[in-house]
Amino acid sequence: MKKNIRQRLTGKASLVGLLLIFIFPFALVVYQLIAEIDVGIDFAQKERLGIEYNQSLRKLLEPLVEYRRLSHDYLSVDRDLKAKLAHQQSQLAAEIYSIDTLDQQLGATLKTTAQWTAFKKQWQALKNQTSTLNSQESFDAHTVLINDGVSLILHVGDTSNLITDPVLDSYYLMDAVVTKLPPAIETTARVRDLNTDMARDSKITADEKAEITILSSSIKSPNEAVHRGMQVAYGFNSVLRNKLKANVDQSFTATNEFLELINQQRMSGQRVAIPQGDYFLAGTKAINAQFKLYDQVSPTLDKLLKERINRFTRKKYYILSFSLLVLGTISYVFWAFAQSLTKRQQSEKALRQAEEKYRRIFENAIHGIFQTTPEGHYLSANPALSRIYGYSSVEELIADLTNIEQQLYVSKNRRSEFQRLIQEHDVVSDFESQIHGKDGTLIWISENARAVRDGNGALLYYEGTVQDITPRKQAEEALRRSQQRLLFHLEHTSLAVIEWNLDFEVVEWNPAAEAIFGYTKSEAIGHHAAGLIVPESAKNHVNQVWQALLSQRGGTRSTNDNFTKDGRIITCDWYNTVLLDNNNNVIGVTSLVNDITEREQAKAELRQAKEAAEMANRAKSQFLANMSHELRTPLNAIIGYSEMLQEEAEDVEQEDFIPDLQKIHAAGQHLLGLINDILDLSKIEAGRMELYLETFDISAMAEDVVTTIQPLVEKNQNSLHVDCANNLGFMYADLTKVRQSLFNLLSNACKFTKQGTITLTVSRGSVGEREMGGGGDG
Repeated sequence: MKKNIRQRLTGKASLVGLLLIFIFPFALVVYQLIAEIDVGIDFAQKERLGIEYNQSLRKLLEPLVEYRRLSHDYLSVDRDLKAKLAHQQSQLAAEIYSIDTLDQQLGATLKTTAQWTAFKKQWQALKNQTSTLNSQESFDAHTVLINDGVSLILHVGDTSNLITDPVLDSYYLMDAVVTKLPPAIETTARVRDLNTDMARDSKITADEKAEITILSSSIKSPNEAVHRGMQVAYGFNSVLRNKLKANVDQSFTATNEFLELINQQRMSGQRVAIPQGDYFLAGTKAINAQFKLYDQVSPTLDKLLKERINRFTRKKYYILSFSLLVLGTISYVFWAFAQSLTKRQQSEKALRQAEEKYRRIFENAIHGIFQTTPEGHYLSANPALSRIYGYSSVEELIADLTNIEQQLYVSKNRRSEFQRLIQEHDVVSDFESQIHGKDGTLIWISENARAVRDGNGALLYYEGTVQDITPRKQAEEALRRSQQRLLFHLEHTSLAVIEWNLDFEVVEWNPAAEAIFGYTKSEAIGHHAAGLIVPESAKNHVNQVWQALLSQRGGTRSTNDNFTKDGRIITCDWYNTVLLDNNNNVIGVTSLVNDITEREQAKAELRQAKEAAEMANRAKSQFLANMSHELRTPLNAIIGYSEMLQEEAEDVEQEDFIPDLQKIHAAGQHLLGLINDILDLSKIEAGRMELYLETFDISAMAEDVVTTIQPLVEKNQNSLHVDCANNLGFMYADLTKVRQSLFNLLSNACKFTKQGTITLTVSRGSVGEREMGGGGDG
């Protein structure tokens, strides 16, 4: 065994070694080729970044050259150019903003940020100083700024690989847009502006003539170099001739014409013989032709670089494809060679893996898995099945269950039904049965099984799965009982339970609804509420209320008048709530209805009784007022006559009558007070009885009460005993109410006592104490 393993390992090692001997050198060559191509692609990509940056600088250079001329003219001869200067400043600001955005992207790669920032600061300072400079200072300062821009173009050419372009045609195009045209454009514009000024003055100095001669050579040399370089590029790439020749020739001719005009002026002495306008037009024509050539050459160069990148990319893909093809071929040969050695090993390994996988599935399945004989013996089972049946191990299950039909199923015919279904269909699905667990508990299971047969169709055994569905069956039973309870409540509740569909038609109608509205369930189902329990004439209004209800998500409560089958009008409390499906869509409404007609009638009767009581109370008050008036009139006469008789008795000195008359007068006053209190009953009922507080002598008040009550004491042959000291002090209270209280107590004692003794005791203490004593029969 070990020898076979060593032989297999040695064979594999030899194959791998042969493959590596070939692959390593091949991969190294391919890697170097691709790396070289990637360098070329990166080189050209960086050149394109430089072209993009310089194109933005060229867009800035043109308005900057024009701004130099306008500033010079504005400060020297023409103050009306202020609007043009402002417009030119706006254009320059836009171009500067564009370059700012580009510099944020490319500045780190092209190393331009420092120079560009310095350029912007120089421009800002120059713009702010324009009004303080003279024309020549302004011209010189702008020239310095333009030259800085040209230097930035040259810097980008250096940092973007443009200056070292390796292909002949693209190199001369680069030479034109990076090193030749930008300085030539600046110099041409400067010479144009200088000659225009000299033509305006109609004279030229020797120094100016020398300066123009030097500047002219700075124009002529790059102009000829560009023309010569383009001829070389045409020869290398004939396609460029058709694209560029017209603009190259136009720029070359226009520049030479401008140089010839300058040369004529140089030969004419110190007096300017050529008109100012001719200088300006010729110079402007040359500048425009140079800019136009730049705008033609720059995108053409970018296109050449893009085509070079595409060629590199295609070459890279060709190499990669060829490499993959070679590697694929070698790999296939290696695989075919090794296949004969590894096929058996792979088959054995796959078989072991399949067995292990099946064993893991079998052992770890959450459902029971079994194989049984047609006679009812278990051939195999997994741990999940033993757990479902309540056994501690598979071995115990197989040993104990030797007759499935007799030992397992609760229903003795269930195994026969299982076998019949498999005999007919070869499979059985969702076969639900109740079985005995090991400990005798009842378990619900669901079986899925199939018949396994031999080549001749003879039945070998059954195999399948078992799922414990006891919790589901218990839930179903709980749900059934819950539904029964709910149905019982619906059938026996005193509240009408009505279910409506979205069209406000009855879907459910319980017995309480039958009792309240008079319609049987069959009569109500499918009918609209309008015409059933509300008038047909109110159908439109009812539909509006119904649609508003459907738009809500909570419950609503209302009290409405409804019609019964026999036409009676009843008052009902309604509680409505919408029914929602699983997607939260409204599918109907359920209403709980309570007939409150009798309660409302009772409320109405109670209101009527209250109104009658209030009316009786008002009548009572009116009666008391009338009665007190009728009593007060003669009583005032008695009090008045008693006072007159008392005065007359005093005048005639009949002292014996005076005490009796005083008693009559005091009793009349007391009775008058009582009548006045009758008028205050309404105040008492409202809880607003008023007290009139005063300070009075207690002994005198008690003596006055005793004098007044004396006739009542004697009426039932009673005697009154008074225990009251003469100097008890004073009380701060309502004298009338205190006296009335004592009088009421003594009156009651006199009324219910016969031939007895009534005792009134008045004394001082922490709390006033009053005692009444009675004797005799009462």
